[in-house]
Amino acid sequence: MSSGIRRRFASFALLALGCGSRTGLVEASPSSREVGSPEGGSADSAGPAVGGCPSGVVTLASRQNQPSAIAEDSTSVYWATGPDVSSLVKVSKCGGAATTLVSGSEPIGLAVDSASVFWTDSFKGRVMEVSIDGGTATMLAESTGGLPAAVAVDASYVYWTNYLFSGVASVVKTPKGGGASTTLASGPGQPASLAVDATSVYWLLSWTDANDPTPSGTIMKVPKGGGAATTLADHQSHPLDVAVDGENVYFTAQGASYDSGPVAQVPLDGGTVTTLALGSPSSIAVDAQSVYWTDSGSGTVMKVPIGGGTATTLASGNVFSSGPFFNGIVVDDRSVYWTNQFVPCPADGGACIFGTVMKVTAR
Repeated sequence: MSSGIRRRFASFALLALGCGSRTGLVEASPSSREVGSPEGGSADSAGPAVGGCPSGVVTLASRQNQPSAIAEDSTSVYWATGPDVSSLVKVSKCGGAATTLVSGSEPIGLAVDSASVFWTDSFKGRVMEVSIDGGTATMLAESTGGLPAAVAVDASYVYWTNYLFSGVASVVKTPKGGGASTTLASGPGQPASLAVDATSVYWLLSWTDANDPTPSGTIMKVPKGGGAATTLADHQSHPLDVAVDGENVYFTAQGASYDSGPVAQVPLDGGTVTTLALGSPSSIAVDAQSVYWTDSGSGTVMKVPIGGGTATTLASGNVFSSGPFFNGIVVDDRSVYWTNQFVPCPADGGACIFGTVMKVTAR
């Protein structure tokens, strides 16, 4: 199963520290669909149906209130909206009417398994669960004096990051169904994203020393059962998102300037960091063949072969945000799904289209 984290968490941390805020739209209406070409297309071209679903570039949901975190299971795509009037929403991978599962909670991190959706409600300091069919939400864990952020799940546990305003980040696991939480790792820094495999938890720290003007971001690993945490890569410039496969950890980072952020990989046990592409990457996902990411600067969804090679544009003119923090992305065996937090208003003063949830045929 897949998970995502709202890139807005960095702004939330600043807001909580008194450094700024964001305002949001409040409308969330049923989805509409537009079908496009599968490679490098825009949302207005068409392709043949694949597996009974429209192929190409497809708008699964439109007029969403700043959608960001995204997850998927075998049939549906899930995403978070907000701020102000926030909700957890899902829609069929083939499109159709969107269903609101939860209202009044502001999800930051998002993950799903075969039965439930899990999310972090940062401002209320909670880790939450609801059935994939909706119903009453349940609190699984609560943070005292912190902001739960990224979240991931396996068969038995929910894993989440917690950020204290004292500048301490921790990685925590909570049994599915609730119970005592266990802190797996803790140390200075601001957590950015989290992923799990069969044995370990991987997470990013955007910085480990807020007073150090040089890059101090790190990629970290700790065994699921507990033990010493390992630094896989350090001195990274504001790492943003992370994904993992059987050999490598993949991550995006801001880089020294807005358009020089790397899409990079490092072996599971650490070693040489390899840059796969440069640009303004935000969220990242991986499958057996390729690495996928949203590039906020160029407004594109991109992929590159695992191990490196030529990067390919899957969709263009479809990724819009106010910075490198705001687009979630996930992948299944057929398509890539992502969120557009903002679609800009037309230059002629026409009606604005709010955020959208998109997919594109990847192969």
